[in-house]
Amino acid sequence: MSKEDAPPLAVDLAGTQPLQSIQHARNADSMRYLAMVPLSKLIRVKTILLQQGQSPQQVEIGQRACEQGLHRAAAQIAWLLV
Repeated sequence: MSKEDAPPLAVDLAGTQPLQSIQHARNADSMRYLAMVPLSKLIRVKTILLQQGQSPQQVEIGQRACEQGLHRAAAQIAWLLV
């Protein structure tokens, strides 16, 4: 994992807390982890392709997605890691 990659998130399936950074997660048998590296890399790649002028259809993100939406999603993911 590089410095720019998002660290994994964790959720306790038996708990009431939402996804959280693994730094804030407790150790439990019901804890599950979500690797964020593939998602963060995909968001970066698709954002770069959009900035280079490719259409959402060419980038295969659908009709409603746009560069601003991807940035917003990345910001929300970063917010979860705080």
